[in-house]
Amino acid sequence: MPNPLLLTSVKNGGITDLGHHLDLSWDFESTVDLAGSKLYDLILIDEAFDQKRNLIDHVKKNSPIGKGAPIICLSSHEDYDLTEKKKELFFRKPFTKKDVLKIIQFLENLKMNN
Repeated sequence: MPNPLLLTSVKNGGITDLGHHLDLSWDFESTVDLAGSKLYDLILIDEAFDQKRNLIDHVKKNSPIGKGAPIICLSSHEDYDLTEKKKELFFRKPFTKKDVLKIIQFLENLKMNN
């Protein structure tokens, strides 16, 4: 079974319907706790989360388990606009099952290239 996905302040979007496990966190502390206690294939964070940058930095620097997981932001803006401006990887929200498949394909490609 694949490792669960950790989402911060976003909704399911069909992830569990496709057979993937999902952990939800709603604030900085719960996300840090989860990222430090489980191995995740992917961490998705809402672009609108007010502590997004601090959370990403904290997980990458201080979570021995979670720091290896790719972190992707979800935004209601155009993917390419944000990616070009901020040089971070974004996917659109709210996301559909088609979008979830796109995220899963990205993750599979990432694993194959490492």
